[in-house]
Amino acid sequence: MKNPFHIEEIDPELFTWDKYEPDYGGRLGLNFRDSTSMKVMEREIRKRCVGCCQGGRLRIRPKSDMYAIMLEDDEFEKFWFHYPRVCLDRMMDGIDWDKVEDYD
Repeated sequence: MKNPFHIEEIDPELFTWDKYEPDYGGRLGLNFRDSTSMKVMEREIRKRCVGCCQGGRLRIRPKSDMYAIMLEDDEFEKFWFHYPRVCLDRMMDGIDWDKVEDYD
């Protein structure tokens, strides 16, 4: 078990269309394989996360089964993307990805 961590819930109004990033992996300097790895994404989220919002609360691209996560890139510019609720919940609970069989 890893250390659990807390992500602050932030105002859904901060998740604007101009900050939405469909290519979040590229924005983080990751190749496609790394951007789909729960281990790599946990590292990036822990390092760069500004906050999150339940995806169903968004005015832009609402998705009830997802979180919207706001990160900062290397230039400290904020951007956001959708992330599966189950994956972020497991990260916040401190689940060790090496012990989860159905993920990288």
